[in-house]
Amino acid sequence: MTESSIPGLSAAEEDFRASFREAVGEARDASLSQAGLLPRGIVIPAGGARMFTCAWVAVRMLRDYLGSKLPIQIWYIGPEEMSPAMSALMASQQVETIDARQYADDGVELGGFELKSLALLKCSFREVVLLDADNVPLIDPAVLFEDAAFLETGAVFWPDLVSIAASSRIWDLCGVSYRAMPSFESGQLAIDRTRHYPALALSWFMNRNSRLVYQHIYGDKDCFLLAWLALGQSFHLVRHGAKRLYGCICQHHPDGRRMFQHRCQRKWKLFGENPGISGFAAEEACLGYLAELRTLWNGRVFRPPACDGEMQLIVEALTAQRHFRLETVSIGVEHVEFHPHNLLVRNTAPVGTWWLAREAGTVVLELGDDHVTQRQFMRRGLREWRSTPPYADTQELILTAEDDPSALAPEGHNTQSIFSSFKSWQRNYDRVKDAT
Repeated sequence: MTESSIPGLSAAEEDFRASFREAVGEARDASLSQAGLLPRGIVIPAGGARMFTCAWVAVRMLRDYLGSKLPIQIWYIGPEEMSPAMSALMASQQVETIDARQYADDGVELGGFELKSLALLKCSFREVVLLDADNVPLIDPAVLFEDAAFLETGAVFWPDLVSIAASSRIWDLCGVSYRAMPSFESGQLAIDRTRHYPALALSWFMNRNSRLVYQHIYGDKDCFLLAWLALGQSFHLVRHGAKRLYGCICQHHPDGRRMFQHRCQRKWKLFGENPGISGFAAEEACLGYLAELRTLWNGRVFRPPACDGEMQLIVEALTAQRHFRLETVSIGVEHVEFHPHNLLVRNTAPVGTWWLAREAGTVVLELGDDHVTQRQFMRRGLREWRSTPPYADTQELILTAEDDPSALAPEGHNTQSIFSSFKSWQRNYDRVKDAT
């Protein structure tokens, strides 16, 4: 046992402890490059369909309800978490979407907790508010940058409902003396990156080693606390304690007003029930933003197959025409819309996705749910497509360009939605295929 060893630590923990001491020295010398930085902004980690839904509510609260003009960045992990349609929706709110994988070293385990630390280290703002996707702001975060606590310390944190136990090995691993204080609740942070870049770099070091570190703490939030303590950097911990609602933690402006409602255990659902929470402010507005999103997005992370030049021209023609009649021969007619970014809409509500593919060299139009084809069409002239049934009993479908979007189904025809049969059609097809 070396002189610096501590009884009870594993070899991996001893290695981390030595590496942490080196990381502290390197962090003290770290500084933020000012090139290309914006003065202030908001960072929201929000990858995947579930967190994107929450982030939409947070963004609309910021932009519409609070009128915030701060630049906003949404950070996510890889293309499987963010589709072109999702990025376009955020762009409509003047929000930039950023793939964190371009900044993470190979081999680094990057999950939701780790993402927050990396986004803070690499974002484009000198002064930044980090906001969890499932956090509902009630005051424009811009006011924090002018608050006396932020101006004095450059870092404002909020108290969690729990703290790191005195018995936790993490104190020894980081060489930090035990501090009897609440942990940071990292659903929201306000940081001057120019002043606190060393602590952000040290926090990222801990999150890069999350496989070991997270055995002793609860994710990223304690990494921030330990990094600030290890470097002796200044911070302000809001003196108003967290208020607990059902599935939600409320935090306050330094002056005592409720400022954030972090729905850490009652995340928003795009489809399904969102039961009311007693005492939750601006709930009606939030539900309105969810209803808005349901008209704009089908809740899927869909990335279409690559298009060649001919296919791209057809994509542009379909979205320019946009309105089509979808007829099931001898059964009914519906009005559908081909929106950009592969969104298929019926009666103002997304019902699926559309994309182009090639079969035996021929361009085909496919409608379905994500990448599962449920109807396939071949072009029959400039304004018409006809379905190619996968088996003989399937009714033929005809897509025809519609110049009068208000056209209704002919009287006497069955107007039950063709799309309501998509999933049952898929089940029947799978049954027939399995039987043969």
